Amino acid sequence: MVEELLREIGFSDKEIKVYLAALKLGMQPASVLAKHLKMNRVTTYVICKKLIEKGVANALTRNNIQYFSVEQPESLVRYSERQQQDWKRRTLSLEKHLPEFNTYFRHISSLPKVRFYDGVEGIKTVYEDTLTQGKSIRAFLTVDTIPKELKDFLIEDYTPRLVEREIRSQIIVADSPRARRYVKHDERYLRESVIVQPQDFPFETEIAMYGKDRVAFISFKEGDLTGVIIENEAIHRTLSGIFQLLFRV
Repeated sequence: MVEELLREIGFSDKEIKVYLAALKLGMQPASVLAKHLKMNRVTTYVICKKLIEKGVANALTRNNIQYFSVEQPESLVRYSERQQQDWKRRTLSLEKHLPEFNTYFRHISSLPKVRFYDGVEGIKTVYEDTLTQGKSIRAFLTVDTIPKELKDFLIEDYTPRLVEREIRSQIIVADSPRARRYVKHDERYLRESVIVQPQDFPFETEIAMYGKDRVAFISFKEGDLTGVIIENEAIHRTLSGIFQLLFRV
């Protein structure tokens, strides 16, 4: 558990090993840590320096030997807070310079009309795109097969931002106990949902129509999380028309 927490705040695997060893052994020369971990001494020394730069370790010299020790574990919290502040500054800087990036983007001779994504982070990117194209989304949903890590993202991050941006959704979802719980929160989340029978509409892929020309397909197949964004007005209009026919039934 502690290893994963350190990894989440940006520690490399070797930094994690050296940090935890120093935490257990107390103040030691890099050579002792290296021997304990069966690592190269020079590599261990370099990693100790990196931990000092992170503000979670320190060093002192006695009899021409440099000793390393870690700070109180609370220093990890302070490091994480600094990371958050740095990311916030980076995000603000990127937002400020988006027009410059878009200038380059628009000058590409052949813009991609189809974009492919995979894995949890890739699927998050697909969802993020739906927040950028207007104030309405129409979607065929499959709420029973969403992996937990994506479900947490949708509940804690994505859905609150939909509400914050006043993006309204029309949803068609296959009937299930989870789907019925889902539609109970429609008003709160600016949604209007229709439940259909799964035997008539066996949704295996989530489909969302949004903006003037975008359609997103998301497959939650275990071991093969895949997302596709298509930018095509004709496909968008066709699927939106099919959606409206089913939505009114």
